[in-house]
Order: sequence, then C-alpha cells, then structure tokens
Amino acid sequence: MIRQIPLLRNVDLFVRKGGPVELCETISQYHPTCRVSIFTTWPSEGKFTPESIIQRAWLLSSMLYAVHVTCPEFPHSRNFIEHPDRVLQSMILLAPHIKELALQRSRNGYKLSAWRFSEVVKVEGTTSEKPPAKLKTLSWPLDSEITAGQFEDWQIITDFSLLESWTVGCIGDSALLQTIVDIHPFQRLTRLTLALFPPLGDHDSLEFWQAADSMFQSLPSITYLALFGKFLSTFLANSVLPRHGSTLHELKLHGYTQRGDQELQRLQTRGQIGPIFSTHDILQLADRCSSLQKLLICVQRYRGLETDMWTALGRFPRLKELNLLLNCLPQTDANRMPIPPRDLSDFEMSTLTFRPIDNIECRRWFIRDCMINCAIGESLAKEFFTRIHACQHEKSLMKLVIHPLIGQSNQYSCFSPGATRAFIGTYFFNELAFIWKVERDFMSVLHAESEKIPTSSISKDPFPDEKLEILQSI
Repeated sequence: MIRQIPLLRNVDLFVRKGGPVELCETISQYHPTCRVSIFTTWPSEGKFTPESIIQRAWLLSSMLYAVHVTCPEFPHSRNFIEHPDRVLQSMILLAPHIKELALQRSRNGYKLSAWRFSEVVKVEGTTSEKPPAKLKTLSWPLDSEITAGQFEDWQIITDFSLLESWTVGCIGDSALLQTIVDIHPFQRLTRLTLALFPPLGDHDSLEFWQAADSMFQSLPSITYLALFGKFLSTFLANSVLPRHGSTLHELKLHGYTQRGDQELQRLQTRGQIGPIFSTHDILQLADRCSSLQKLLICVQRYRGLETDMWTALGRFPRLKELNLLLNCLPQTDANRMPIPPRDLSDFEMSTLTFRPIDNIECRRWFIRDCMINCAIGESLAKEFFTRIHACQHEKSLMKLVIHPLIGQSNQYSCFSPGATRAFIGTYFFNELAFIWKVERDFMSVLHAESEKIPTSSISKDPFPDEKLEILQSI
C-alpha cells in the first residue's frame, strides 16, 4: 500500500515507540523525503532511555520530523530512574535532525498530584561535541517549572536562534528571565507560551517583574502569545504590548478549566490562571494590538450593565475570533457585599446554607446576581456578537465563544475551595450557564449553538424550592 501511494509527504504515527522497524524501512525506501511525526507514551517500567520511547531506527532516520511524548504520572511510584528532561536531551543528541519536540503529562484518570518534575531529580549539565539541534518547536508541560540551569543545558544541545515556537512552562524566579536577557538566544521566535508566577516577598517580586520586562524587550517580534499566571493587566500594557502589540495576531490571556485540562488545573493551584480585564484594560489592548485576529480574555459580568465593555471589545479593528471567559460570580468587597455597591432587600440579605455540617452558606443576593449573570440565551448571545461587530470599523468578527465562569477551579471565588464546589454543585446554574458559540457566515447571518458546562453529577436537586424562589425574584 505504501509503495502505491504516489507522493507521501507527511505521516503521523500514533503508535508506541513509533511502530515496527519494517514500517520505517518501507517508507524510507519509497518516500525518502516524507516527514514523520511520532506520538508516543513514556514507558511504565524498565530503563528510561530514548530507545525505550522510540525505536532507534526511527531516531536515526532523517524522515523523523516531530516527536510528541506523553508522560503518565505514576501515583504509587513517583521516583523516576531517569528524569524526563534528561531523556529528551539524550534523544536530541541521537537525533539532532528533529524539528519539533514536545512533552506533556497525563494523570491517566488518577487524582492530581502535587509534585513537579523539577522537584524529583536535579538535571545535570550536558556536554557534547556534536553540532546543536535545529529545533523549530520545543514544548514543555505548561504546569512544570523550568530553571535557569535547565535552559542552559538545552542551549548547549539546541540552537535557540532557529527556534520559532516555545512553550516554556512556569517561570517562578528571575534567574531564568535574566539568563534569557543576558544570552539573547532567540532570533526567529514568533510563538511563545508561558506562565509567570513571581516569588513571595515584595523585593523578589519587584526584581522578577523587572526581569520579565527585560526579557520581553529582548525577544524578536511575537505574533502568537499565550500568557498565563499572576500578572497584572498593567504588566501586559506597559511591558509586553509596547514591544509586541503591533505584530500580535493571536493573544491568549486565560484558559478553560471546566474542560478538565490537567495542565491548567495544576496551574491554578499556584494562583490565578489570568486576570480579569476591565473596560479600560481592553481599550489599552485594542489601541496597541492593531493586527490582532484572535483573542482569548476574561471579563466581568455586571448583571447586564457592562455595555461599555462590548463597545471596547469592538475597538479591535481586525479581530475575527473572540473567546470570552465571562466571570459570572459577582464581585464583592471585603465584607462580601456587591461591587458596585447598592441597596439590598431583606430577602437578598438572607442566607441559604449549602452544607449544614460544614456551615457553608451564602447570601441570596450573591446567588441571584450569579443567576442573572449566567442567564444567557441564544438571543442574548447573538446580541453580544452584534454589539461588538457594530463597533468594528472593518466588521471583521466572524466567531464569538462565550464561556461562563462560576467558580471552576476556585477561580475568582470569594469562598474556600470546598465552599465553591458546594456552591457550583447545587444545580442552581446547570440550566443557565451554557457555553455559547456564535458564528457569522459569509451572508452575514448569525448561527448560534450551545453546550452545557460539564459539572459533577448529582442525583437530586437539593434546593428546588429555594431555586424557584430566587428565580421568581429576578
């Protein structure tokens, strides 16, 4: 069959270790210029070497273009014989012709564990007389922390000046940021994904953000940026966009935790995945991102009073696709009262107990406001699209996706994690909080479709009467 294919240019193999050697030999014989991408898993036992992940024949083949390795977590045997980072370095030494290399982790259905690879074993330096690899794409797990030492090890075996796409992982100290500034290794980088989590302490934090500012200034012009972590919108506006705003085509400033994304769930244990952007923040983004075509951003819903926000989102002149994470949890002050402040009725000030044994309770105004924020139907979803589209000079918007946030992974919640889970799991929002996708066809007709947010299954609604009472009060 392979021989009969007239021109085989690309092959993706989802086979452990790349499949049989005979397959490699056959493709090489009849299609020597074919690009082969191998998607494989980390071995569960035995000695961890490059050959235990991909057969040596594939590693030495000039056809091998990309390697994507999924590394499962083993909750009962966490001590690796060989560190994954070091094995991948060894793989590069054997196969410097590889252009794309990616590592991701999978828990295989187990609960999330708190450990990180960088805490398991110290990565030793690597020396080699071979010429460095010419990788175009290098991707580490977003939730794993990379150190300055690891980066320097990789620089020895990889020509970072040729790297075009880099998923860094977490950066938690200024040493790596300063190393990048000092070495200035990137010349062709256009796609960058990273998470910034500064150390505790005002002095360390200040040093961290100064180093982060310098790092972004040292990079070549970026067209794709996915930035997560505990940064402020002012850092994006003052340190990132002056250098890269005009060249950005795609910008991601948050993620979807309700989808069960393991990396983002782990990332959230460190702090926020991304900030909530105000109307003023959005206007600053729009003024500096004149070429932006895709945007993922988190904004706050205020019971339908956020009309200026839709106008601001329409200021992006070339925006075609907008993924909007709509935080539906009401903003509260230190006394858990609404922001902006307003007079509350006795009914709104009364409380509802979710879990009596744990004394978890919530005022009805909070539930009521959250219900109002979540209640987005087809007509309202289309109205959001229409408002944004009407404010665009070039009328470029083609797709709007709305993701209601109601405390998933405890994001932006004023409750404890346990209380948030109880709050979300009470059936109050299952019938209201939908993911909406609105698309405009080439005849300018809007099409909308919805999808329920995945929630933990509960056999019975524990508050049917209270729910109805609150709904009727709206």
